Parts: sequence; structure tokens; C-alpha cells
Amino acid sequence: MIKIKRPFVISFIGMMLSAILLMTGNDILLLAAIPPLSALLLFFAFRKAAVCRALLILLICSLFTSVVFTAYGTLREKENALSGYGKEFSGTVTDISSDAKRAITSAVLSRCTVDNTKILSKITIYTDKKADFSYGDRLQIKADELFTSEGEGIFRYHTLSDNCHLAAAVKADSITVTPATKSLYNSILSFRGYSSEKLRVSLGSDVFSVSEALFTGSRDNVSPELSSAFRICGISHIFAVSGMHLSLWTGMFFIIMKRRARLSFIPNVLATVFVIFYTAFTGFSPSVLRAGIMLTAVFTGRIIRRHADTLNSLGIAGTALLSVNPYLAGNVSFLLSFIATGAIAFWDEYILPEKKNFHGRFAKIRYRLIKPYYDVITSVAVMLTTLPAVSLFFGYASLLSPLASLIITPLAEACMILSSLIVILPSGNILHSAVCTATEAVGGSLIGTVTGLSRADFMLIPVRPSVLLPVFTAAAALCVLFLVFYKEKKKAFICILAGAVLFTGLVTADIYTRKDETEIKIFGKENATLISVSDEKGSCAVIGSGGSFSLVNELIREMNGKGITRADLLFIPRDKATENKNTGYLQKTLLPALTVKAYEYTAPVSVSLNDGCRIYSYTAKDFCAVSLFIKDTEIVICPLPSSDFTNAPKEFLSGDILICRSNIPQNLDTGAFSDVIIATDLKKPHLSSFTDTVDRSITIKVKGDSYAVY
Repeated sequence: MIKIKRPFVISFIGMMLSAILLMTGNDILLLAAIPPLSALLLFFAFRKAAVCRALLILLICSLFTSVVFTAYGTLREKENALSGYGKEFSGTVTDISSDAKRAITSAVLSRCTVDNTKILSKITIYTDKKADFSYGDRLQIKADELFTSEGEGIFRYHTLSDNCHLAAAVKADSITVTPATKSLYNSILSFRGYSSEKLRVSLGSDVFSVSEALFTGSRDNVSPELSSAFRICGISHIFAVSGMHLSLWTGMFFIIMKRRARLSFIPNVLATVFVIFYTAFTGFSPSVLRAGIMLTAVFTGRIIRRHADTLNSLGIAGTALLSVNPYLAGNVSFLLSFIATGAIAFWDEYILPEKKNFHGRFAKIRYRLIKPYYDVITSVAVMLTTLPAVSLFFGYASLLSPLASLIITPLAEACMILSSLIVILPSGNILHSAVCTATEAVGGSLIGTVTGLSRADFMLIPVRPSVLLPVFTAAAALCVLFLVFYKEKKKAFICILAGAVLFTGLVTADIYTRKDETEIKIFGKENATLISVSDEKGSCAVIGSGGSFSLVNELIREMNGKGITRADLLFIPRDKATENKNTGYLQKTLLPALTVKAYEYTAPVSVSLNDGCRIYSYTAKDFCAVSLFIKDTEIVICPLPSSDFTNAPKEFLSGDILICRSNIPQNLDTGAFSDVIIATDLKKPHLSSFTDTVDRSITIKVKGDSYAVY
């Protein structure tokens, strides 16, 4: 029987597909695929074809993933059943998040027990900022409530993959701290805390947050504005400790050790130990685990004098991680890390020539001069390959990514090296001060560059799955055809580029046809005050901030799907705690340029947006209403069901569309409106003649002098 060159690539793909089918509820498709695979296995077994082993690997992986997925789900449900009121639990601190004043805001506990029952998952605790503990300490806590910590919507499995199923809000006086015992792991955690604190003391706030994220992998102190800027540039992945970080450190390690080691295998052994240390130091994230396993495979191959294939090493890492936690198949960090690394490894042979191809005088200089060009091409290939996953999770793609990566990566690497020197060097001497000054300069340049590039919002394009999926499915099918049957990487890469050109054309056409369209989305599933007003030019206003966390996340995904990461306006019409409970979360996520609370004004409030839309609102003791003037269309919104319109301003008495909550307000003539929408989650017979929004949201599209309600 013919050997398979990369068996772990096949096992990884099989486990990925099986886990995705199980997570999305398509386990019937998985079961339906097993009989044909078995039949093909028997057929090719008699022919002794290489595909026989491939099918056998796929079958074993499918069955194994099903077992692990079921076991993991059963374990999670069993541990979630431990949630409740008046619970006592304990755990060892493995991660700490602090605010700008160094007060502890949250922490992650591992090796936990709940009511003296050991659990395998971790527990997240949110403190009252008076707690005092450090890495490695053992905490005994009595919480008012221990609740399940699960994600919602498209990020459900992304959240579940963190292996942190329980959470609690705790007070400092309910925590009993047992100081950390001496162990290697606790020492690594303590060093992480020491590193963060030393960087905090030595650097300014923004440069510290970036340096800490690059060096330790903790992004808790990165401001929302700066995080958004990195996301718009398409380079937020540099904060996810991965191959770039480990390659830099191990590369420097080999440069130092190369001429000092008498035996050739010693640097590889020491590098493997360092990879394990740094993986623990940065918190065992999916991306660093992937890079760590791959590099360990490479170093092990060197020790035993065997060449480690990059794609097969990637498959080993993916198979190992999915064997432990199949929910990682829905983790955005895991997916992007593996897709990007696979793309680099796959296209590297075609795109980037080897150094040995450069001969003669000044060979190194010519290689260095031409390398940036190939780096850009490689970045384009990675961007195109990761585009489906990025668009599916975030709803938009950044065309700045290749350019930003070329500029930012060297600055990020320099910042990492300087940060390590700050941690290592003793404070107070001239050399330490010089390194701090250099870090401020490099970090400031990095932040300034990212902030400047992020202002080019036209480079952030919305991507609709209806356009993306067919194009890339066809491109992927052509790639497989050329690679499997013709073994031509060049033509496969051309298929990717052709798919990208077709995709860009379709997205451009889609944006052009909607360029004069304004969309009003009423999130009426929970009788909440939550309405978005947006257009295809990127203008966005959000009215209200009510509803559950799930509803607010739906709003954010809706905006991201239009390529909008920043809102022009957050408008709060009423002073009601239940309706304004998510104001802080929306401000942090949508970063509105202006937040207006209409109830703080005694006179009517008028705000004009960049796209020409005008918001007019008035709030009094027994009255609250908002009018939207969009081109020739007027929409009146009444978020207070008991409003009395007897003495209401004329701007609220007539229009094209009336949107009310729960019922028709007092003394309001609905005949003065063409359409009436009642946003309610209650069935009310007397409202049957109106447009009811039970169990769904409503979309209003305004274009030119016409509008349509969906």
C-alpha cells in the first residue's frame, strides 16, 4: 500500500469537518457520510490505493471526534449543573485582569472545586476591585451566585472553547487567599505578573498596553479605541501570541547558542524547553499552542535528524488540540491561526524563492531588497485565504492588512525585544532608562502608524456571506482539482486570485447598488428600545441601549456586517435603568463619536448626521418621542408607551411611519401615518390591524423618496 505523505493533515481536516458538523447540529450529515466512506474504503482496499489510508484516517477521526464531542458536552453540562446560589468554590489564579489604577477586575481560576467536587474546567471571577491576590494563589470563595458562562449567537462555540464554563461576581470579603506554593508553574505565573507590573511602571499607558500584549499576550489594558484601530487595519492578530513571537525568540536563541554549543542537538533541546516555558507564560492560548506544538515537532525532527514537514507539523498541532477540545473548531483565534499558517506554508514554495537562488556578489543585499515585495505577496495570499473566516465572524474585511503587516511587524518585533530588556534589566540605571526611552519611541511610532492607517475607513469593506461563500467555494473546488489531479500549485494560486478578483467585483457592485440606501433596524424581539440607523457609507446612529446582551450583540454584528466599527451617535431618549443597562458596553464596542442623553435637556434636541439624517427628540415627565428625518421620509418613534401626545410638538404628530412600544400612546391620531409598527413581545388582539413584531425584528430601507418595510 502506498504511503501517505501528510497523514496528519488529513486527520486534522477530518476532525475539523466533523467538529463543525456536530457543533452546527448537522450530525445527521456526519452519520450519512460514514457508510459511503466505509464502502469506498473497502473498494480501494482491494486495489491497494493510497486513498484507502486516507479514508481510514477520515473514518477514525469522524468517530473519535463524535466520542470526544459527546464526552466534552456531557462534562460541560455536568459542571454547569453545579451552578446556583450560595456556592463555595476554590481555584488557583492563572490569569488576572486589572484596570488603569491596578485594581483587580477579574481573574481566571484553574484546578477548581465546587462544593468539594473537583471540576476540569476553569472559573472566571469578577471582583469589586478591592480584592488582593496574585498569580499562583489559591482562593477559597463563597459567592452569592455561581452562574454558567456561555457565549451567544455566532460566537457561542468561540466562547465555549475557552474551557471556562462557570463564572461568579464576588466581593473581596468573601475571598480567602492561600499564598502560592513553590512550584515551577507558579513561578512562571509570578514572573508573568512581575513582567506586567515592571512594564506598567516603566512605560506610558498606551505603550505599556501594547508592550504587555506583545510580550505576555494579555490584552486587558489595550483601550477600545486602540483595539479598534488595530482591527480596522487587519493586524489585531499580532496581539495573539503565535508563530511570529515564538519564531522571533527561538531565532534569537539559536543566534546566541549556535557558536557556543559543542553538540548540535543541545540548542534544539534548550529551544524546546523555552517553547514550553513561553507557552505557559502566555496562557496556553490556541494560537500559541499551535505554534508551540509545530516548533516542538521541528526541533524534535532536528534532534533525531529527520526533516519536519511544515504542513504535517500543522496537522499534528491541530489534531492534538481538537482531540482535547473539539469546540476549538469554532474558535476564531484557532481558525485564523491555522488557516494563515497553512496558507503561508502552502504558498511559500511558489511565492517566496529560497536564499540559495540568489548567487554572486551582493546576493544578500539583493535578497533583502526584494524580500519586502514577496512579504506583501505572502500577506495578500494569507488575507485571501483567511477572508471567509474573517468575514463570517466579523462581517467585514480590511484591505489594509498586507500594507499594515509590512509596516507594523518590524515595529512590533522591535517593541517585543525592548520590552524583554525592560523586564530583565534592573530599574534605575542608565541602560534601563535608555531602553525605556527607545521603547516609548518605537511603541509610539507603532501606535501612531496604526491610528493613522485606521482613519482610511474606505479600506474596510462589508462582506456578505451570500456573495462570499459561492465565490470561494468555486475557487476552492478549482484549487483542489488542479492540486489533486494536476499537482500544479501555480494554477491553484491563480484560482485563488481569480476568485478574489470576482469576489471584489461582486462586493463592489453590491456596495454601489446600495450606496444611497439608509437602513433602519428595529430590534423588537424583547420589546426593547434598540434601533439602528445606518447607510452603506459607514454612517451609523444607535437609538436606545435596551435589551439583553444577546440582542445588543445582534446589533453589533449587524453593524460589523456593514463594515462599521465606530458609531457616529449613541442616542438615549429615556432615563430608565432597564433600558440603558448596556450603554457602557455599546460605548466600549461601537466607540460613538457622540453620546446624547435626551432626558438631560429641557428643550427638544436636534442632531444631524454626516449622511444628512436628522434626529429630533423631546423628553418630558409623561412624554418621550424621537423623529428621524431621512431624505423625504419621516419616522416617529415613541419609546414610552404611556406618552401623552396632547401637547406634543408638530414634528411628532404625523409622518410616514410610526413605531411604538407595546401599545398606541394617548391622544395620537394613527391616521396621520402611512404605516404603524408596534414593537412588542406580547400578543395583543386590539393591535391585530397593525404590523406586529412578535419574535422578529423589522427592517426599514429608505432610498431616494421611497421606503420599504420588511
